[in-house]
Order: sequence, then structure tokens, then C-alpha cells
Amino acid sequence: MGFTDEGNPTDRDRFAGSAVLGNNDRHPERTADLERTLAEERRRIEQLSLALHESEESVQRNDALISMATHDLRSPLGSIQLNIQSVLHARRPVPRWIRSRLARAEELVRHAAQLISDLLSFERSRLVTAQAGAEEMDLHAFARETIGLMEEQIRAAKCAVYIQCEGPIHGRWDKVCLGQIISNLVGNAIKFGAGKPLEIAIGRSSAGVRIVVSDHGIGLAERDHQRIFERFEQLQPTTVQSGVGLGLWIVAEATHRLKGSVRLRSAPGEGSTFIVELPGV
Repeated sequence: MGFTDEGNPTDRDRFAGSAVLGNNDRHPERTADLERTLAEERRRIEQLSLALHESEESVQRNDALISMATHDLRSPLGSIQLNIQSVLHARRPVPRWIRSRLARAEELVRHAAQLISDLLSFERSRLVTAQAGAEEMDLHAFARETIGLMEEQIRAAKCAVYIQCEGPIHGRWDKVCLGQIISNLVGNAIKFGAGKPLEIAIGRSSAGVRIVVSDHGIGLAERDHQRIFERFEQLQPTTVQSGVGLGLWIVAEATHRLKGSVRLRSAPGEGSTFIVELPGV
């Protein structure tokens, strides 16, 4: 005896019954609740879109203001530096005490110009994601090139620099961010470890790559290890060398953009070691 549909409801009968039971026309209160929920969601989305638009406009205004300010500041600083150099290199003899003060003033101007340049390049790089600006490079060669550009500062600080690397380390990184990490860490080591050796070690790690910059300067107490990366933070008395407290903040921001981490190992009188971990190998 074969299987038959006799005595069983057809698919049409079954689904028709379900359709009748699920008809919203028979539950007006549910329809009203659903419409209210949808209306609330639409209002919420509109509010979020408006807030996002206002936030983007605010960021653009801030970027424009910073770019304009840094650009306008560099021009008069350049003129001041040229005037100082013209006096220092004039054939007419200049008293020693005046020459000394002019040389100090030129150092201040050069430092301020470099700070402005760093801020401008950093703000520009912020407009592009680190991934979008990444390019293939050899980290060892790039680090040597970046440190080579600081040769004059290193010589003036009378620091011996030792670079240790396992060999070529290839990966993809944003050059602006990576350059700021290396130059600011080396610059910090020069400021607080002048006259003493400076060691830089570059190698692979479980996270990707590791950059370690060590000095033999004054060191920092453990309670200050996190604060030193905050903007405008200065834990030592203000001097010409200490700047305005942006260097290590830039290091932290640039490391964050590269999806890495930075930490400090230091103690008073024992120097400082900055350890940067980056993906990318």
C-alpha cells in the first residue's frame, strides 16, 4: 500500500492558516508599537549622524588651525635665525659675551623650529591612517638613516651611539610615525644622557618587532613611568634641553597609530630604557 496525502492538509491549507494568525491587521497594538520603535530608531540615527558631522567639522577646524599656526610660526623663526647667523659670521669682531648669548639664542630658535616641524608633520600624518600610509622598508636601514640625520645633535651632546640589529628586518610601516618614534626617543636620550653612551637595539619579537632605546642619564621614579607620555608633561625642571613636554607624547601617539605599544623601564640615577613593540614583520 503506497503513501498518499489523503486525510492530510495540503501545504496551502497549512500556510494559509499561519498567514491568518500572523496578520498584523488583527493586532493593531503590535503594529503601533513597532512603528513607534522604528520612529525612535530613525530619530536616534539622525542624532548620531548630526553628532558625527559636527565632530568631523570640529576636527577639520582644529587641523586647519594647527597647520596655519605652525606654518606662520616657522617663517619668523627662520628670519630670526638668519639674523643671528649674520651677526655671528660677520667680519666685524663681536664681544665674547654677546657671541655666547647669540649662540644660545640660535639654539633656542633651532629647537623651536624643529618642534613646530614635528607637530606639523604629526598633524598631517593624523589625517591619513597608519595602514594607508604604510610602505615596505628595512627597519634597520631606516633607523640608521633617521639617527644619521641627528648626527649634529649627537655630536653636540658628546654621546657615543651604538646600534645593534639582527640584520635586515623587512615589514610595512608608516614612515612618518616610525621616524617620529625613533627620532624623539633618541632626542630624549640625548637630552637626559648627554656625555654618556646611548644604545639602540632592534630585533624581532613575538608581537612583530621591538625597538629599544637606552640611556645612562638621570632616570625616573616608577610613579612617573606613565605620566611621562602625557602631553606637555615635564617631570624635570624646565631647561632649554627639556623642551615643552611633547616628545614622548608624540612617541606614544605614533606608536598607537601603528597599533603598537611603548613602555619605560627606569629608576632614579640608573638611566632609562624605552621599549617599543610594533606589528609588521
